[in-house]
Amino acid sequence: GYAPRTVAVRLTAIASFYSYCENEELISRSPMVRVRRPRIERSSPRTSLSRGQLHDLLAAARELGTHQYGLLCVLAFNGLRIREATGLDID
Repeated sequence: GYAPRTVAVRLTAIASFYSYCENEELISRSPMVRVRRPRIERSSPRTSLSRGQLHDLLAAARELGTHQYGLLCVLAFNGLRIREATGLDID
């Protein structure tokens, strides 16, 4: 049920671990030798803003008010998603 990219990344991590074990002579042969990984595209869709886009977004938020600007700063500079930021419990 996982996306092909997720499966490929996880299998790569496991293969890397077994390769390390093989190089350290902890195992004689990696069990990942014949495991087929899903084909994935090398380029992934961009899910982040460029510096210029972030600058423009923060400038627009500053004009809206301090709350909007503050929330966007928290999101942008901490790499948070909106759900994470709105779920924060600050005493």
